[in-house]
Amino acid sequence: MAKHDELKVRFGKYKGERLADIDVRYLDWLIGCDWLRDPLKKTITEHLRGRAEWAALGDDEAPEKKDDDEGLLCPFCCRELTASLWCAACEKYPYEKKK
Repeated sequence: MAKHDELKVRFGKYKGERLADIDVRYLDWLIGCDWLRDPLKKTITEHLRGRAEWAALGDDEAPEKKDDDEGLLCPFCCRELTASLWCAACEKYPYEKKK
């Protein structure tokens, strides 16, 4: 068991869940948010370094949107994306389209 696996998140979509149980794409997005500060940002980053799934993520990999998702958030402005992964606030697609 890694050092931070048992740490529980106290806010957001995964409130009350252990870091080890949270999707790496969400944690990756979270550490990219300007409002997240140390020491929490550092703790999450250290946790992610120990997860093989994080290393396997591509830099431009867009998360898959599922019908039951409350909504994916833009990694730049943290606002909800449309079903086509468009950010109205940034006026762009924050994830590159797969070819």
